[in-house]
Amino acid sequence: MSNYQILTPRLWIRPWTDTDRSGFARFVADAEMMRFITGAVWTESQIDGFFQRQADHLARSGMCMAALCLREGGELIGVAGAQPLDRSVGHDIGWWVWKDHWRQGY
Repeated sequence: MSNYQILTPRLWIRPWTDTDRSGFARFVADAEMMRFITGAVWTESQIDGFFQRQADHLARSGMCMAALCLREGGELIGVAGAQPLDRSVGHDIGWWVWKDHWRQGY
């Protein structure tokens, strides 16, 4: 596992693990959540592609859009991090927070 992580008083951003897939799949299968991200729910193929891209980014650059977890208890609540842009020089930073955790000031 990479040492890529960011800790705040309430949150932990860390690389993805195999056990995160079901939680991530729940996010991207929810139309209300995804209307703010891509406008549509994701297929299994899109989920596979996301996890592969993030693993590739992490291996090549040491960063990725990673698992966003509550620091206390470790619950997966979204996606956060930075990644190289595929189409140009530079980086993309971003976050998605699962709708059950909206309006929490994260």
